[in-house]
Amino acid sequence: MLERLPARERAWVATRTARSAEVGRALSDLLKRASPMLQTEKSPSVFLSHSHKDKPFVRSLAKQLEAFGIRVWLDEAELHVGDSLIERLSQVIKDIDIVIAVISEASVASAWVKEELHWAMTHQVEGRVTKILPVVKEPCPQPAFLAGRLFADFSNPYRRKRNLEPLVASIFHQIS
Repeated sequence: MLERLPARERAWVATRTARSAEVGRALSDLLKRASPMLQTEKSPSVFLSHSHKDKPFVRSLAKQLEAFGIRVWLDEAELHVGDSLIERLSQVIKDIDIVIAVISEASVASAWVKEELHWAMTHQVEGRVTKILPVVKEPCPQPAFLAGRLFADFSNPYRRKRNLEPLVASIFHQIS
């Protein structure tokens, strides 16, 4: 089948296939190095606070975290027609171990993201510790309440690959 394609398209397919194999090997190596983290008794739970405009990035991040045994609460999988958004989201944030704030131009401007992070910080004040971990999707002004916090830089493919393992380690560290 590939023989019928022009040389340019065959080269493109070969390049994409090689990249897919490379990503698979990298993820496999990462899972091997992270196996001690996966031996914990409790699986951490994570809420991904994000703008709907960042959905493809967030879906990818959720899959990567789930590969490490992290339970990810993602709105599109968990919310149902008729749910009260305010009631449901505030309860989830109250019960979750960690809130990952996906920082982007869209999320910084999002009223919903601000509300979700406000709920998480309110629970911290009330004594229930819900840790907020910032993940920067793209360079943009940081929200004032996250100033001074270390963040995971996922602003390009190299940084995503490099910072996934430290993010996972931080998640497991927060629940231990």
